[in-house]
Amino acid sequence: MIDVVVGNYSETWTTNARITNKDMSAATGYITFGLSFNTSGGTSTRVYISGAKELPHDHNYKDWKDNGNGTHTGKCDCGETTTEDHVDGNQDGICDKCKTCLHTKDEKGNCTLGKDCKHIKDGLDCCKYEEEPEAKYTYHLYYDFNYTGTGSTKWDIKYGPTAETSYTYKVDSQTLTCREGYTHLGWADTADATEAKYHGGDEITLTKDNPIMTIYAVWEEHEHKDDDGDGFCDDDQICMHPKDSNGDCTVSGCTHPDSCCPKKTDPQPSVPEPSNDLLETLKVKVECTTANSGHASAEYAVTEFNNGTEVTVGTPQPVSDATYTCTVKLQRADAVTKYGNDHTDTSTTSEVTWTLTYSEGKWMVTSENPVTIEVTCESTQPAAPEKPNTLDGTGCFFFKCVDVQEHARVNPSWDAPSDNSYTISNVDKRGDDYYVDATLNLPYYLGQVNENQPSCWQGKEHRLYNKNETTLTITFKYDNGMWVQQGEMPVVKVTCTNETEVYVYFHAINVAANGTVNEVDRKDLGLTQNGNEDS
Repeated sequence: MIDVVVGNYSETWTTNARITNKDMSAATGYITFGLSFNTSGGTSTRVYISGAKELPHDHNYKDWKDNGNGTHTGKCDCGETTTEDHVDGNQDGICDKCKTCLHTKDEKGNCTLGKDCKHIKDGLDCCKYEEEPEAKYTYHLYYDFNYTGTGSTKWDIKYGPTAETSYTYKVDSQTLTCREGYTHLGWADTADATEAKYHGGDEITLTKDNPIMTIYAVWEEHEHKDDDGDGFCDDDQICMHPKDSNGDCTVSGCTHPDSCCPKKTDPQPSVPEPSNDLLETLKVKVECTTANSGHASAEYAVTEFNNGTEVTVGTPQPVSDATYTCTVKLQRADAVTKYGNDHTDTSTTSEVTWTLTYSEGKWMVTSENPVTIEVTCESTQPAAPEKPNTLDGTGCFFFKCVDVQEHARVNPSWDAPSDNSYTISNVDKRGDDYYVDATLNLPYYLGQVNENQPSCWQGKEHRLYNKNETTLTITFKYDNGMWVQQGEMPVVKVTCTNETEVYVYFHAINVAANGTVNEVDRKDLGLTQNGNEDS
């Protein structure tokens, strides 16, 4: 028998009582704990424990979970649970225990507190409020000319849809002049109105409840007067010239435009059509403007397209008694297609137009020719290389003596280009590749070799075999970032210079006393073998 006191709990346990572990599992075996006696104090005593007895304790519920029905459930460490209503002691709309938002939501998930919800203002994602967009409306304002006859119509001015619940129009400021014999006073709400309610610039507001409205022209009949004698009514500028049954003006010497006074005209002299030879001179040039596209421009004669659909030659129109003009038009799309289907015209116009003028008995082109059509594409190539500053170490050629076999070929050294040595042309695109030409001054390089005297020439100076060929052109191709010499290695023929020199002064030839003119000089100068004739 054991007296157990825990807090306010006091009870006598019978024999074979036991103590459970903290997790309420059975504690068995021998344990040692302190016993309190009135006389001797705490003493260690071995007690064998069996059976079970639960000690009472205060539950500490935590890990509260929202049940979705206005309640939440908490759980104690001992395993016992409890369900309670949400608590909002802070009055912030958030449950103090499970932290669930307590604001109610509508069927679309919007907070019923609307856009004033504090949670939304604080940036919490537990509440939202999405305003419904306003309905859209289409507005129409019709202008009815309000008469039957030539020029009568009905304008439909519409705007929409729009989110606005109303739309305000400004009345058109145009004064109608299409009804002959009447003056336009303005506009009204009804067709039988005699006074205008609306004038140009007045505002008319239509609402979503009445989005459609028609206003009617108000007319006042008047008598045409032509006090200034120009043939037009002083009030509405209506033409007052009489017309015959064909509608032609009957007033002699009428100067009114044909739009109001068509006139009888005498038959015009026949004008020949532009010849095919002239049409062949009309050219269209298609040019790709895409940078580095590599596409060259192309020119086409109009006659290349003239199958009856692409090209139109207009009817000659008189300018004066002996001068006429006509136009020739080509569909731009046909020229672009001929240039290449992968190109796009940069212009929105559909035609190319030339003007031809007939004067003094012949047709001539009096407009721009050729006409250029600019197109673009998606194809690009590497940019053209820049002109090289030097070809030193890149180019090569040889001098070869034609007189002495032992005089080996000599490859002169190149240096930076100059007026004396060589020049480099601008970069030239040939097909898809880029080239430059180097033009060498042969006397300059031969002089350099003679001055340096290579041992293989055995101390002999040389001169050009063909004295008229003083330059050499070598072509270089741009390949993988380098300029590469093209063709076979050039060989320039030279000849040994004999001690006998030939000089020409005023057509007189002097021959050195101890020498015979060499074979080349004899050919050049026309001398005989002994070199004495004509000396």
